[in-house]
Amino acid sequence: MQSRKGFTLIELLVVISIIALLIALLLPAIKRSKTIALRLQCQSNLHQIGVAVNSYAGENEGWTPVLRWGGSEDSRYGYGAWFNNRPLALGLLAAGGYVGEGEAAKVFYCPVQKDHSHVWDGVVGWDPDPAVMAAYTGTAPASGGGWRSTDWWVSTGYFMRRSQNLGEMQSRRAIAGDMWYAGHGFDAHNDPLGANIVFTDSSVVWFDDSEVGWISLSASTISLIDQVWDWIDEDAGGF
Repeated sequence: MQSRKGFTLIELLVVISIIALLIALLLPAIKRSKTIALRLQCQSNLHQIGVAVNSYAGENEGWTPVLRWGGSEDSRYGYGAWFNNRPLALGLLAAGGYVGEGEAAKVFYCPVQKDHSHVWDGVVGWDPDPAVMAAYTGTAPASGGGWRSTDWWVSTGYFMRRSQNLGEMQSRRAIAGDMWYAGHGFDAHNDPLGANIVFTDSSVVWFDDSEVGWISLSASTISLIDQVWDWIDEDAGGF
């Protein structure tokens, strides 16, 4: 019986070409699947945050977590403050036991985000001026000099809206979402194509950048940030 000869060079090149073509066809699908999986994880994180915020509000006369501590009457509505060794914003959910610490606190970060250890956490402004936070803000050293950077207290995670009273709302409103603040070298989103936003009913809505023009409003000015949140409410059927 005559043994079969090995592949010829031409046959081998054809096989290699077919394999390369299959890889080229499969890679985009694999990448899309990974992107979808990460967005779903992001939605799950924000849903858990929405549930936790509602639990917090239920024990705090309807108010969502504050983003600023201070002596003025309107301090509840600010976006941050220096020289306060107290939890802020979504950090209050961890400090109050509304979500777990350590690994469980990863719900505060978009799964697309690679770095969880930014010291400055997207802060703009100096005490007592309002400052902009990229959401999961924990504690600041009592002596000042910058924000404390630990395993999970401070990082550029989800961006939270200023404190609002859920009991005074007649329709759902946005609570938090994937940060859009573009200052201090941070990207507009962790996902380059858009952002997930969680609402007061704990539902999560995806906003596609190709369909909206809200990034141009991103700034450290409170009035402009509020415009973005108001636009999100209106677009999602709030107000």
